Amino acid sequence: MQRDPTIDFLYGDEDKISSEGRLVEPWFRPDSNSDLLLVYNFVSHPVAVRRSFIEQVGGLGAGLDGSQDHDLALRLADAGARFAHLPEVIYHWRMSATSMSGSVTAKPYAANAGLEAVKTSVARRGWHASVRHGIVPNHYEVLFDPPAQCSIGVVVCSAKPAEEVLDALRHVVDPKPLLPQFRIAVAIVRPALHRSGDIKASDWPERWSHVPGSIHEFRGWPNTAAALNYGASQLPAPEVLLFVEDDVIVHSPSVLRQIVGSVTRTGVGAVGTMEIGPDHKIRQSGILLGANGPEYAFGGCDADRVTEHDLARSVREVTAVSGSFLATKADVFAALGGFPDRLADVYFDVAYCVRLRDELGLRVIVDPTFPVLKEGCGRITDLGEDASDFEKLSLRDLVARHSLEFDEFHAHNDVRLVRPTFAPRRTRSAANSR
Repeated sequence: MQRDPTIDFLYGDEDKISSEGRLVEPWFRPDSNSDLLLVYNFVSHPVAVRRSFIEQVGGLGAGLDGSQDHDLALRLADAGARFAHLPEVIYHWRMSATSMSGSVTAKPYAANAGLEAVKTSVARRGWHASVRHGIVPNHYEVLFDPPAQCSIGVVVCSAKPAEEVLDALRHVVDPKPLLPQFRIAVAIVRPALHRSGDIKASDWPERWSHVPGSIHEFRGWPNTAAALNYGASQLPAPEVLLFVEDDVIVHSPSVLRQIVGSVTRTGVGAVGTMEIGPDHKIRQSGILLGANGPEYAFGGCDADRVTEHDLARSVREVTAVSGSFLATKADVFAALGGFPDRLADVYFDVAYCVRLRDELGLRVIVDPTFPVLKEGCGRITDLGEDASDFEKLSLRDLVARHSLEFDEFHAHNDVRLVRPTFAPRRTRSAANSR
């Protein structure tokens, strides 16, 4: 920090010392992530902060025993402090039954103090949202209020009967009982190879006649991105676009409320959610950049197992979210010309999300507050011997265009990732990424 005056807040990685004196439970942190910091104090310790900045925000807050550090980090972030991460274990925390090093529930008052710190930060940011305790101790959930009025266009590429698609998405396409302020129109796109003949207006299911919608046959470039772009162009000027795969099942209108409330925030370009399979395994909670290319974050993990840090269930900024359930502002989508349609299907969503950040300076958020059910296995697979030449070329093009060397939103010491050198990684200030 003495050598680099641009760093205001520096944090490192840690592990624990067991009662037998062994080093256990290493905690390799991601780089600075203001969305994650709000809902979970992932920086914790060790940290070094410029004294001048601490004095600027008034020092440690009173009445927040057990979460003073979280409150201070949030106040510093809201004041524009520049965070940096030293990706190396430089702190060993001795485990004790009376300390949170031994149990995250050792200090129950800390969770309530943290809740107050998060509520205060949300108010400072001027967000219309409520805050509640998360499933994991000392984690929190921010429930965003959507705009008073919002038009939403839902696009599904599917060869399934329209009624089957609409039934699976009934809480998205027909949320009026709980969300009357949403005006929703649906476009179902059928690739030409799945159907022949003209599609008539009468093809729209009578049981869903109260929902504005249309079915379109797509005869252009035969990939998912091009079909979704075409579907979006058939909608009547929505403010938010929601792209959903036809094997996704939404069980609650709360999903739509949360996703729309999040994506309409200033500075956010796209939002996705966590997907869980029928086997209770996580399909994905965001997309990270692995050593062999993009891969699903936490894919295959037990959805019923709760861990101490549990980033899979935490709202956070990510490299990309899956196109199987992706919301984005319509004007942003238009500004980028839609999804890139000259890449393999497994990468169009990743390329779109990377462009949001690189070209428009917008954040991509995974919000797993309300997961959805994903019946299929997803599209992204490890690029092994079975990968097609088109997939390999698409990955090379994606990496070359956007200089994708490592994933700053995931732990640097993850063995799947390309390790950078052990030096502080500077990221955008929290003030610029709120």
